[in-house]
Amino acid sequence: MAIDPSPEVLAVAKAHARRDPGLQGKLTYINTSIEGLPLPKSAEEQFDILSLFEVIEHIAHPAEFLDSCTPFVKPGGWIIMSTIARTWMSWLTTKVVAEDIVGIVPRGTHDWEKYINEDELRGHFLGKRGWNSPIVMGVVYVPGLGWREIRGSEKVGNYFFGIRKDEV
Repeated sequence: MAIDPSPEVLAVAKAHARRDPGLQGKLTYINTSIEGLPLPKSAEEQFDILSLFEVIEHIAHPAEFLDSCTPFVKPGGWIIMSTIARTWMSWLTTKVVAEDIVGIVPRGTHDWEKYINEDELRGHFLGKRGWNSPIVMGVVYVPGLGWREIRGSEKVGNYFFGIRKDEV
């Protein structure tokens, strides 16, 4: 299942899926937010992996949002996300270069103050019961090549973050 509150984002996702024969008929797209979904009543209705790629840095209240995601993850399942660290380098690369100079991202897409450092995500999850095994990978997006791991970039720019829900 793929959800997004933006019909435009879902249209892009559907277009990408049409280009991959391996995905044909395997995904259901729903125009909603996670808060708009009914809460799972059993582990069978929960997910092994909940992915939040390029999402959390656009959320006004990230802690509340992440807490609303928790019931959808099975015990032993993962939340996997990509986001951007809140540093001067990320401001320069995402706001100035990507939005203002090169224009590969529409102006106003990012709000630097909403970026989240990996230690803040780690603290959010580990400060509560029920989460373990955080994994962080610094990455850089290379146009035409995709994401590439760059050790240490989680401290200055883009990174992937994963955390596992405790087994019951």
